[in-house]
Amino acid sequence: MSVFFYIGLAGLAVSLCDYWMADSYALSSREIFATGLVIGIFAGVWLSGFSNHLIRAKLVREERKALALAVRWIPAIPDNPDLALSKVPPKVIAEKASALSKHDALRPCFVSPSLVSTVRQIPPHADSPAGRLTTARFGDDHRLLLTGMAWLPYRNARADCVVVGYVNSEDRLTPFTVFKPTYDQENVKRRFDLKHLPPNGFAASIDSENIPMGDFILRAWAVDLRAERAFPMAGVIAMQ
Repeated sequence: MSVFFYIGLAGLAVSLCDYWMADSYALSSREIFATGLVIGIFAGVWLSGFSNHLIRAKLVREERKALALAVRWIPAIPDNPDLALSKVPPKVIAEKASALSKHDALRPCFVSPSLVSTVRQIPPHADSPAGRLTTARFGDDHRLLLTGMAWLPYRNARADCVVVGYVNSEDRLTPFTVFKPTYDQENVKRRFDLKHLPPNGFAASIDSENIPMGDFILRAWAVDLRAERAFPMAGVIAMQ
């Protein structure tokens, strides 16, 4: 039922109480108990419904943010499965976004060509102050589950986003996903034991639709969107 239905019931209960008090209507102890019980039940059901509504609203906000980020990175990841969050085929979204970008009508704008070029390169094999891609595994539903840390030391803050790719046959990187490096997403909380992860790290649940079958190597970049800069992350993970 709608949250507003329960709000209306609560308002009705308050109105009845006001009416009884105004008319000095005498209630027996049994009537008082029954009235309180009914109000309590409706209040409990309303609070439960309202909590579910808040969770759904948060999921919608998360999906919209993920879609906006995916659209911004279309030049680097045109087949990003997150584009399907728009409820239309990703190819259609990519074509419309590209048309808007040509007329400088897309907001936020696509990331710069230089940033696209950077994240298509394989990061150097070395430790990095920008963090590390720590673990990667496939879940039972074949989603790719990632953990790590993406940090911008000069801002002393998390990176704005992380771009992950696989090393292709041309010895270059093919980016296949981009995400905010946090623990806040609801789909992350259900899949990871966050108590055992570092406080400044991230966990991500990725749709693996655009990842090739077979063996491949994962690498990642930490991105500062405001400065349009990407920093290599440590961590070389071989997937089988």
